[in-house]
Amino acid sequence: MKTPRQGSKTNKTASLFVVFLIITGIGSAAFNPIAEAKEEVRYVSELQTNLKEPVDVAVSDSGDVYVLDKKLGQVHVFDKEGKVKISFDTKGSAIGKMYSPESIALSLDKEIIVADTGNKRILVFKPNGQFDYVLGSKGSNPGEFSMPNCVAVNPSGYIFVADRRNRTLSRYTPKGVFLSKYTLEQEADDILFDRQNNLYILFAKDGKIVKWDAALEVKEELKLVKETRDLLK
Repeated sequence: MKTPRQGSKTNKTASLFVVFLIITGIGSAAFNPIAEAKEEVRYVSELQTNLKEPVDVAVSDSGDVYVLDKKLGQVHVFDKEGKVKISFDTKGSAIGKMYSPESIALSLDKEIIVADTGNKRILVFKPNGQFDYVLGSKGSNPGEFSMPNCVAVNPSGYIFVADRRNRTLSRYTPKGVFLSKYTLEQEADDILFDRQNNLYILFAKDGKIVKWDAALEVKEELKLVKETRDLLK
């Protein structure tokens, strides 16, 4: 789940990060992100942090919450009670460092995968926060990135990366070997897989989500409905 992009009306220096449970019915046979989201979104808790610009989160099967800070180039991992387990600060441009990262995901082996947007690459860290390896580099050829802003892992462990500027979706093996690239109709703002291996791509400018099936073919288009409730109440 991503937080609002830069330019949105949000406090960039807040010391609290709010966690929500979102569309917990995802993956069920009758899942409809438009019909069910209003019923399934609820406030859970606040995490005491020193973050400056929390931009994305990932949650492990055990309930650990991984928070990515774009401005500080940091990853913080909290247990399900909200206590910090590990944090690592890797801001910079050298290999293993992050600059303006925008997305975070977890591999099936709990590796931490970060879209290092400012450095135009994907970084993979071991569960303890130690840098492991890098995917891609600057460019527009297959396996290269111009502005990688979304990363997700499907139920089989394959890594998917959306590139905002190149308007592409790249697919990698669970070990980071490039497989294929797909052209997107416009800039993707987020990507997500359900348990049936369907891929959901958010195109915020058009106010829609496009659903791709497991064969990576467009299956349907879902229009978004504006939420007017205060979810903190």
